[in-house]
Amino acid sequence: MNKIEKLERERTDLKNKYYEETKAITEKIRQAQWVKRKATFDAREKKKLLVAKRDEQIKEEYDRGEITHKKLGAKYNLSGSRVHCIIQAVERRQRAQRIWKQKRKEIKGLKKELQDGNNDTTPFGHKLATYDIYFLNIGVRASNCLIAEQIYTIGSLIQKSERELLRAPNLGRKTLNDIKYTLDDWGLKLNTKLYSYRGEIENGS
Repeated sequence: MNKIEKLERERTDLKNKYYEETKAITEKIRQAQWVKRKATFDAREKKKLLVAKRDEQIKEEYDRGEITHKKLGAKYNLSGSRVHCIIQAVERRQRAQRIWKQKRKEIKGLKKELQDGNNDTTPFGHKLATYDIYFLNIGVRASNCLIAEQIYTIGSLIQKSERELLRAPNLGRKTLNDIKYTLDDWGLKLNTKLYSYRGEIENGS
């Protein structure tokens, strides 16, 4: 091995060593950033839980009727108007939770009827036909694409074919598969014709 080849070999070794060291440092930086992001996220979530717990306590104390907004504000170091807003927000959240709980029971009942094959019909051909597409719990992108095409109900959706849906802007094959898998979970499929005068569903050709 002559002098030039030796120098070339040394340069290559130095490059490899520098690359490995740089890679190791980069990995350490990524790990440190991940730990920092996780700690920030955990702290934020902990703070949210503490605030939610405080809001619930404020609502409970106010519901007892033994204390006013002003006194509650003094107790929790808040203004009276802020206490009023917190109580209203908690009431809205509790009302939404009650509504969603009822809707979940309704959805479970409908799924059971579909699985048992005892499908009650409506004038539109199927009990699910008049329900909003949000009942299917489709992804946000799929829901936005369907609404943009003025598809608001399950009945309108299941009557569409794959080709018709793929013509919609921003609705690609991946979004279409998401819709198909969700419908399949409910025992439904695309390209289904609804016959209101016969009160039944027949698969389209």
